[in-house]
Amino acid sequence: MARRAMQLSPGTGKPEQIATVLEHEIRSGVLGFGDRLQSENELVQRFSVSRNTVRK
Repeated sequence: MARRAMQLSPGTGKPEQIATVLEHEIRSGVLGFGDRLQSENELVQRFSVSRNTVRK
């Protein structure tokens, strides 16, 4: 399933915001049991952040 690009808001740390979005997708069923998360590169593009930020 294609997920839209997202802009992160200032204030809260970007790694925490990414984790919150992914957690929401898991809890809401966007990501189902056994589904894989997007690759590191896909997350970098989706959230417009560095690889280091995604790794955190």
